[in-house]
Amino acid sequence: MNYIRSVDVADRIARVLPMVSDRLQRLTDGLCDTTGLSSVQWQLIDYVHRNGESTIGTLCRALRRAQSSVSELTDRLEEKGLVCRGTGTDRRKSMVALTSEGRRAARDRDQGRSSAVESALTILSHDAQETLLLHLMEILSTTDRIGSVKAGEATVFPESVVQRPDMSSPAWII
Repeated sequence: MNYIRSVDVADRIARVLPMVSDRLQRLTDGLCDTTGLSSVQWQLIDYVHRNGESTIGTLCRALRRAQSSVSELTDRLEEKGLVCRGTGTDRRKSMVALTSEGRRAARDRDQGRSSAVESALTILSHDAQETLLLHLMEILSTTDRIGSVKAGEATVFPESVVQRPDMSSPAWII
């Protein structure tokens, strides 16, 4: 019986998580409007902000876009003064980096995201917020381990990875 309830909970969580992500994205969408940047332009800026200067090829894979599309995005962001192109140690590769204005825009967006999440979490106590964060980090860790399984191999989830929660436990309700 616990397994069936666990699957039901997993199904509900799988449906709710994208909605939560979508709603949080809507709260931060106003930031895009004030800068005149599209969501794809923000994706490029966010990627370079998190990962440092990157080649066009790396950005193509990260954004799942064609090289011509990423080159055009980079050109537009260069015109706005948010990114610059340079060469790294390999002169054949063009590196895309944030300018000081691009770093400021990324920091402002991060602060806006934090404010949006903070306003959404005001209904939870500090302890409940900490518990939520802990659980989200555990989910990230588990999905990273599961995602590291090579393509084509059967995925086997040992009990140490997928623990069936005791649904009657108050800790699970929190």
